[in-house]
Amino acid sequence: MSRRLAMTWFSTTPTAARFHPFRLLTAVLVMLVLISLLSRWYATAVSLPRYCAQPEETLLRLADPEASDAESMSLWTARFGLVLVFAGLAFKIAAAPFHFYAPDVYEGATNPNAGLLAIAPKIAGMVALIRLGVAALPGVAEFGWQLAMVMALLTMTIGNVCALWQKNLRRLMAYSSIAHAGYMLIGLSVGIAATPDQTPYGGVAAVTFYLITYVMATLAFFSISS
Repeated sequence: MSRRLAMTWFSTTPTAARFHPFRLLTAVLVMLVLISLLSRWYATAVSLPRYCAQPEETLLRLADPEASDAESMSLWTARFGLVLVFAGLAFKIAAAPFHFYAPDVYEGATNPNAGLLAIAPKIAGMVALIRLGVAALPGVAEFGWQLAMVMALLTMTIGNVCALWQKNLRRLMAYSSIAHAGYMLIGLSVGIAATPDQTPYGGVAAVTFYLITYVMATLAFFSISS
């Protein structure tokens, strides 16, 4: 009975999402172009700080205030590379300011595809960010948690404010997904900000719990709406 009522609501509400072939084609083309550009950007960022593959002691030495000028320059290079890597992964999880493709793609895609887009990139992107920020780059952790926090605040604000003007249901869900990415980035920043004598897994556990809850809620929503 509840499923029948839900289906009736989705079919009669003026915000019900409809299939638009032209918008779908436009969204797919835009997404392909952006993915190709950001993939090149991501590859450049990963290869830029060559010492990222070196032992942890080297990265911590670069963050030493008494480091030489060459090492300080390498630290700035590492920070620049971290910004580029964060930008590539922010595009994957639809975090601001790399969220602009999400509303059009959600609106133009079918419900199963929109549901897949809302779940799979979030999981892959957050796992990569956790691995990168918490485990791989301890030498730039102080800069990393600040970057994650700024991105979280920007993402939450844009996602929630822009959702107020939406009249299409799937565009509303797109901005909701953007806001959820900001909430997860808060937990990520907590995990990165943990000092060496603290455990970073409080923030990681919070992100994991939130991600699981988000996946279950999103699956339930798109199952009902389809």
